[in-house]
Amino acid sequence: MIRIVRIVVSGIVLAAFVAGVILPGEFGGRLADIVARMQFFPALQQWNATSKIVLTIILVPVLTLIFGRIYCSIICPLGIIQDLFMRRKRKFAYRESNKVIRWIFPAAILFLGVLGVPVLVTLFEPFAVSGRIVDNLILPAAATVYSPFVLWMRHFDIYLNPLTAAFALSATILAAAQLAGIIGLVIWRGRFYCNSICPVGAVLSVLSQFSILGIRINREKCVSCGICRNACKAECIDLENFRVDSGRCVGCFSCLGNCPRDAISYGLRERLSRAETAAVSGSIVPQNPMTRRDFLVMTGAAACTVPAGMLLKRVARPDLERGIAPPGAGSVAKFNAACTGCHLCISKCPEKVLRPAFGQYGLAGFQQPVLDFSAGYCAYQCNTCGQVCPNGAIRPLDLYTKQHTSIGIAALERSTCVAWAEDKACGACDEVCPVKAVHMIPNPKGAGYPTVPEMRPELCLGCGACENVCPRYSIRVTARTVHAPVTFEKPPTTDHKAEPPPTDGFAF
Repeated sequence: MIRIVRIVVSGIVLAAFVAGVILPGEFGGRLADIVARMQFFPALQQWNATSKIVLTIILVPVLTLIFGRIYCSIICPLGIIQDLFMRRKRKFAYRESNKVIRWIFPAAILFLGVLGVPVLVTLFEPFAVSGRIVDNLILPAAATVYSPFVLWMRHFDIYLNPLTAAFALSATILAAAQLAGIIGLVIWRGRFYCNSICPVGAVLSVLSQFSILGIRINREKCVSCGICRNACKAECIDLENFRVDSGRCVGCFSCLGNCPRDAISYGLRERLSRAETAAVSGSIVPQNPMTRRDFLVMTGAAACTVPAGMLLKRVARPDLERGIAPPGAGSVAKFNAACTGCHLCISKCPEKVLRPAFGQYGLAGFQQPVLDFSAGYCAYQCNTCGQVCPNGAIRPLDLYTKQHTSIGIAALERSTCVAWAEDKACGACDEVCPVKAVHMIPNPKGAGYPTVPEMRPELCLGCGACENVCPRYSIRVTARTVHAPVTFEKPPTTDHKAEPPPTDGFAF
């Protein structure tokens, strides 16, 4: 029964997460936000970025200390995704925990994240991985299937909003490779990712060793038939010593219900001493906590990540002009340090201007969202990205604050502008600029010539609308490494009226 409850709850969580990423509008955003707020590592990142204590930071450890690592099976989307690919007839075996592999890799991920080089966090943090899989693989597939349905419904005068996906080759390849890697690990070793790679799993495995409830084996009833061990996807049931490695048990409850003697159950854990356990089993049970040698090896390996991380940070310098961070990031440096690349903001961006970075922030900001004005622009009336970000990398801004925050500065290249260089009427940039940072002025050549655009950098928000609409790519927005406020009470207007177009026709 408890296993069925776990399956139902985890199914609801995964369905809510996938629907939240896929569905457009406020409803989809709320669903995704609910699931995101339940995630442990994003809550830690938000605390680190904003100094704000999130309730999840307290609830998840308390939940683990009471029930064990059920977070990994019913709350973590990547843990639930792994269960989807678990072969039902797959037989597992008990394996001793390799503490060197189990601790060094997650420690390196966390150390590099603290040093401001979050590339390993981006690649291996479970919520970020699951977000990229859904955004770059499931959402495009759903949009492709849904589009014919939208067209068909128009025959009945029913007009539905189509699903839109922002395709990025690098993100799609990475998501496909990560999904293939996860499936391969599941087939090979079950929950190996959760117990040997995942940084969240490493933290929760320490807490779960002290949990009140857990899987227990009745030594008097057990006949060591191996049914429970074969079903254990965490490979943590040791029938020779009648014990379960609670640090690795992910609370899937697959071992329950199949025992012919009802010798395995879930409840209050037994607290036997080492001597008592040895007397029962006839052997000394290996101690799960670290030995002194393990501690020295892992500490030394973790310490080696510090110079390696500093070197990586120095080599992988970002392009400060190309990497334009979303409004609410505060600065490119703060954004790079806090973002895990979950792509939740990318999936919910209505203009699809947010795209996964591929070099714009350097290696440290790989796959973090960056504004790409060839794809769209940052809408003046939109502040969605800050509302859905679970990491605190993009802080939620009210519309007034967002509309008075400059993330970049637009510059005009007159030598390629059709109005300046070819004396043709073109005011596309002026028409789309929400604050008139680009406006039309009389042509210096005198009457009879069309008006020409002029920039007012002190008013520019860096929204990219002018760059996106320019037919000759004569406008380029460069990033502000530190976002700055723009001081005006309302969008300014130009005092100049546009001159009529010349008689030789429109510019394009």
